[in-house]
Amino acid sequence: MLAMASAKKLSTYFDRYPKKYLWLAAVLVGTLARIAVASLGHNGDFDAWFRNAEILRHGGDLYSGGEFNAYSYGYGPTWMFVLRFADLIQNLFPDNRKVFRLVIILILTLTDLLIATIIAHKFSHYAALLFFLNPVSIIISGYHNQFDNIAILIALVAVMYFCSEP
Repeated sequence: MLAMASAKKLSTYFDRYPKKYLWLAAVLVGTLARIAVASLGHNGDFDAWFRNAEILRHGGDLYSGGEFNAYSYGYGPTWMFVLRFADLIQNLFPDNRKVFRLVIILILTLTDLLIATIIAHKFSHYAALLFFLNPVSIIISGYHNQFDNIAILIALVAVMYFCSEP
């Protein structure tokens, strides 16, 4: 009886084992793909965000449009804090602009991973991996550095919260 129970536990462990390696490989490939696609360039938003981070570093106000900020900042305060965090990290390294972008990419990748985790929990692991590894997610987070996935994550968490059983 004890041998049968041990065999069942071992079988359950091996059933989960390949999924762990699959997820690890997907996270590694997806993260490296996002970083690699960033080497192809970026859109104009990244330049604006770099200037925004400089304004924040010098104590400027992004919403005032004053002397530091000749253009309007149309993003919410959450993204402003992400930019400030990336700016603080970049100041620790000599090649500031690349580190600044890498921090943004890693934050967006973590957000994509959290969305994939929710999809895996609610639907399937394969759907989650498809989301995380699809080229659109990779390009949006890696090349464009768009933060729409943060809004999607917040919306998914809100839906899960309001649709959960009490």
